[in-house]
Amino acid sequence: MLFIKQTLAFLLVIALGYWIYTLAINQEKFKNKLSPNTDGTIVFSGTVISNTSECETGNCSIILQNEKKTAYVIYDSGDIYCLNTVAASKAKSIAPDTKAQVYGYYEYKDNQDTIRTCPKTSYYIQNI
Repeated sequence: MLFIKQTLAFLLVIALGYWIYTLAINQEKFKNKLSPNTDGTIVFSGTVISNTSECETGNCSIILQNEKKTAYVIYDSGDIYCLNTVAASKAKSIAPDTKAQVYGYYEYKDNQDTIRTCPKTSYYIQNI
């Protein structure tokens, strides 16, 4: 009987430790997430790290980085029609190591801050 109590206590300690560990990992993951507006949009400024403008191979994207965060900006998805051709054409000409600002739809996916400009023509990418 004592052995069963000790085993149950040990399993409870292991389960509690795992739960605390999982909570700590998830807190850290969401702490790094950007904070969008209530409508799901976000404005983000930073330095262009890279610009992949070969849309035939997949997403046309810019990686923007500022002092605190890095954001992956998709300005043309390549496989579906992009409503925002103005943002896409401007984004293709933005060179690495320049400052840019983006306004678009935000999502946190695969541990990555992603901003999309295709859904609406009011979204933008511009040099600053």
